[in-house]
Amino acid sequence: CPAEAVRIRVVAEPDRFAECRLPFLGPVRTVYAQEGLDAFFAGFRPLVARQVIFGMVKFFFFDSLAEAIFAFAPQLRAAAATRLGVAFVSGLIAGSISSLVSQPADAILSKTNDRPGVNPTQAAKLIWDQDGLKGFYRGALSRCLWAGCVIAGQFAIYDYLKSILSVSSRDLALFLDVSL
Repeated sequence: CPAEAVRIRVVAEPDRFAECRLPFLGPVRTVYAQEGLDAFFAGFRPLVARQVIFGMVKFFFFDSLAEAIFAFAPQLRAAAATRLGVAFVSGLIAGSISSLVSQPADAILSKTNDRPGVNPTQAAKLIWDQDGLKGFYRGALSRCLWAGCVIAGQFAIYDYLKSILSVSSRDLALFLDVSL
C-alpha cells in the first residue's frame, strides 16, 4: 500500500516530484515530509477491497468462461494449442470484467491517495459530487485493456505450464471433507 500511495501521487502530480533524484526513495521522502506517515496507508481499505474483488471476479470468470467454451466445443480440449487459446481468450475477458467490476474501488483508492486526509467514504462522496456514477469509471477502458492483456498472458502461461508438467485442474483442486 505505501508503494501504491507513492505511485498514485507521482502519476497525479509529476511536477511535485520532478526534482527527486532517486526514482522511488525521493518521492517516498517527499510524501513523508509533506504528509506524514499516515499518507502511506490512507488507501489501505479500498486497496484491499479492489484486490479482493478483482481476484475473485478474475478467477470466477476465467473458470466459468473456459468451461463454457469447452462445453460448447469439446474438441478444443484435444490439442495443447487450442487449450492455450481458450485460456488466453478466457483470461482476456476475465481480466477485462474484473477490472470493470473493481473500477469503483480503484477510483476511490486513487482519490484517497490523491487527497491527503480524505478517507474512503469522503473520497466516494467527492467522486459522486464531481461526476456522478461516471466518475467511478473514469479510465476504465484503458484499465480493462491493460488488465485483460496481462491476465490473458498470466492464464496462458499458467495453462502452458500445466500442460508441459502434465498437471490437470483436478490435480490442483483441494477438497476439505468435514463431518460434524
